[in-house]
Amino acid sequence: MGPVTVHPGNRITPAMAAHAEARVAELLDGLGEPVLDATVRLSVLPDRGLPRPARARVSVRLRGRRVRAHAQAASPHGAVELMRARLAERLLRLG
Repeated sequence: MGPVTVHPGNRITPAMAAHAEARVAELLDGLGEPVLDATVRLSVLPDRGLPRPARARVSVRLRGRRVRAHAQAASPHGAVELMRARLAERLLRLG
């Protein structure tokens, strides 16, 4: 598998960036298809009044295809987990 690159935005701790990298890498390691690269972007919007200020986005480049997923949640951890679940669903559909 190619590398998983994480771009942590504002208010994202190094531990959360490492968690996102590990969760995406774990999912992609189970694919039977080569992964060229994967990019994760994490951020927290500055408006604390929003119900889901944390964002997680992933873009995975497979041979000839790009698969994307994104999620928003109350916390960065929740956004990463929801993003991972959506990515898994999209990859399963590609079969």
